[in-house]
Amino acid sequence: MLKPPTRIIGLIDMDCFYAQVEQREKPELWGKPVAVVQPSGPRGALGGVIALSYEARRAGVKRGMMVPQVKACCSEVNICVVPFGEHADKPDINKYRLASAEVFEIINTFDERIVVEKASVDEAFLDLTQLVEEMIATEGRDEALRRYASEWKTIFPTSHLAEGADKNDSYNREESFERWITGHCATDFRHLSILVAGEVIEQLRAAILSKTQFYCSGGVATNKMMAKLVCGRHKPRQQTLMPHEYASNILDKTSIQDVRFLGGKFGQSVCNRFGIETMGQLAAINLSKLEESFPAQARWLYEVARGHDEEVVKTRNLLGSVTVSKQFPGKRALAKIDDIQFWITGLSKELCKRLHEDQNANKRTATSLILSFCTTNWKQYSKTLSMVSYNPDDIYEIAWGALKLLNKATDKKNWEPPLGVLTLSSSRFVGGVLSGTRTLKNWMKEGGETSNIEKKLPAIVSSRVDDQGWEVFNPDDLEDVNTEAVNAPWETGLGSSVLPNALGYDPAFLNELPEDIRAELLHEQRLNEAKVLQVKHKPIDAKVEAKGNPKQRQKKKADLPVDEPPKKKIKDFFKKD
Repeated sequence: MLKPPTRIIGLIDMDCFYAQVEQREKPELWGKPVAVVQPSGPRGALGGVIALSYEARRAGVKRGMMVPQVKACCSEVNICVVPFGEHADKPDINKYRLASAEVFEIINTFDERIVVEKASVDEAFLDLTQLVEEMIATEGRDEALRRYASEWKTIFPTSHLAEGADKNDSYNREESFERWITGHCATDFRHLSILVAGEVIEQLRAAILSKTQFYCSGGVATNKMMAKLVCGRHKPRQQTLMPHEYASNILDKTSIQDVRFLGGKFGQSVCNRFGIETMGQLAAINLSKLEESFPAQARWLYEVARGHDEEVVKTRNLLGSVTVSKQFPGKRALAKIDDIQFWITGLSKELCKRLHEDQNANKRTATSLILSFCTTNWKQYSKTLSMVSYNPDDIYEIAWGALKLLNKATDKKNWEPPLGVLTLSSSRFVGGVLSGTRTLKNWMKEGGETSNIEKKLPAIVSSRVDDQGWEVFNPDDLEDVNTEAVNAPWETGLGSSVLPNALGYDPAFLNELPEDIRAELLHEQRLNEAKVLQVKHKPIDAKVEAKGNPKQRQKKKADLPVDEPPKKKIKDFFKKD
């Protein structure tokens, strides 16, 4: 028997955040269709849409569309282009980071009793348990109920109750909310706690709007999974509250792939294994059957299907790494040594700029440099090196010194195999700021303190270490794991892949996008990759196959993708602490 939940969890999710940043910068764009586009290739070239205002969405514009497609859908759309970086010919999202910092400054200082976990650049989980309990104790339960009964329309101007019927055509927000306050909230402390948390989120969202001009949506539930799920029920500029008793009503018809951690390949494996589509159908499967197919994740699946999620909100405001990256798709792949040296120089300068900004803001210093690259045949390499300083020349010398040993070209000008992605990142932060000309190595010996910021997470891909100390990742070794389930690696760089993607987005740029944007673009990437696999594994003509060697036919059949449930691929993630 699962224990009743006791925590109160909130979620703040900015509405179309990148589009709002552009609209605040250009006030004439408020209320108009806006599409934020990534620059691509040489200066002046435009890539795909990464963010949209709701006006553009209603006109049929979708993420991933190219500008001509956008114009065809909505001739009145306003195109805003992400600026280029100062030291590298790649997108610079610094202005969106700064806007995010404004929002998180408000969230982090709103009340010291709230535990804040930064989920992405535009999203935060909040543990409101302590604050809610103290608010009720201070005001008194009866007095709080009287105030809500008489003033709820003013206190909750944008709140909805997720009871299941709130998505029906006959739904009446005011009738539903008033009936809940005078009914369940008056007799059940847990319902009242959700209501009080709703007041806190209303006030916090109003503060964000007042101080930044940015609108956001909110969700309140008894755990992170349900807060995330209900937050999107009445977007934009609204919030949704859900007592745990209504979880089954919400989950019954919810698609499995709409649930946090189940939106990728793992969720699809669950659907395929049991022939199901909804969380309600998943809840109907007993634990023993789940254990037969997914032994490592069975208990977790059993609990989330019933609306339970034990994941704790943990304070996390700083990224575990700083990353810069550049992708070179198709004919733009780096096949000349001069070109590779040029890009290592540019990325080194960009990384140093970011590191100095991080050092000034967070009073910490990175001690590791991770060099990663991917060849055009999708083989990925990564090596962790020691940081000696925040000087771009030093970083260049370290990175190039390690990389040049892997060139397989016979002449001194070319590079084989060509590089499709090049990435530099820094991690393993220590508290304090390095000053003067001391090396990081000596400074560490003099007493630099190790930070608790960095968090070890399960790797997304399996690898081997070659005789030169490089981690080598093969595309065929990619584990069947949902990238959303290891969300932090997209921010920290730990375990994240730099494999090229069919949409042409720079990996480091993609990694820092809001979660909903990243998820949608990655979904399109998976669809494109699936098309590539279909071509790669194109069925062999029966007549031709019949003439072939039996062993050869057996090998070809074995090479085809097989849909098997993951057994050891994400078990560590679902283990309880």
